[in-house]
Amino acid sequence: MKSFKMIVLAWIAFLMIQPGFAEEIKVGFEPLPPLIIDKDNGFTIQMLKDIEKKTDLKFIITIMPYNRAKYLLKTGEIDLAGHTPYQMETPDFYEYAVDVDWHVTTKIDIYGTKLEDLVGETYKSFKKIGTPRGNEDFFSEMFAIPKENFYVGELGNLVKMVQAKRIDVLLFERSASMSTIQKLNISNINYKMIDDSVKASFAVNKNSNGIRLKALLENAIKMIDQKSIFKDFFRYTQLPDQGTVTP
Repeated sequence: MKSFKMIVLAWIAFLMIQPGFAEEIKVGFEPLPPLIIDKDNGFTIQMLKDIEKKTDLKFIITIMPYNRAKYLLKTGEIDLAGHTPYQMETPDFYEYAVDVDWHVTTKIDIYGTKLEDLVGETYKSFKKIGTPRGNEDFFSEMFAIPKENFYVGELGNLVKMVQAKRIDVLLFERSASMSTIQKLNISNINYKMIDDSVKASFAVNKNSNGIRLKALLENAIKMIDQKSIFKDFFRYTQLPDQGTVTP
């Protein structure tokens, strides 16, 4: 019986070292349409699928709030978190995490029903600034807005609350915000860009496995046709800096 177990274990070990054996990578992603629509769809999801075809990596994706993705990355329960703001997260984040050297440039907008609410930095005085859960710390620090002024929730609900004037404005990334507004067929929502320096990226844990994964991903991404994958995403970033969202 003992010899049989040894044979089984040896066979398993043999299979694991053969080319093509998939290494499972646990991923925690915040919904960020059209980059991340769900665990199976989105431009970023497509890039990971293309990476799977060229490597022995297999991505096990779970959709979750951004703050939970950061927490699970810190505890080591996931291997990859995203999208993270490339080299711009809060200092405590970089105590346990490191950015993957890849990104797509995004635009951060403020959204509201009244154009006068978007003039200058008027939005900073509002007491109910909507943003998806987990982003309030980053935006609070970035724009010098008291954290208590943020109202967090799911993006689709926040858009509806802007329309119903239950919150003052929405502050978030352009492609996700606009695609959600368009999907819900909501009209009369105006926008104004307030920052174009944030780059959407991934992060890994700073431990040895994370550093190894970082190198694998950076090499694999170089083999991917990113322009083709993200061409529709870039249509959002090339829009004027302010205007009305077209349903």
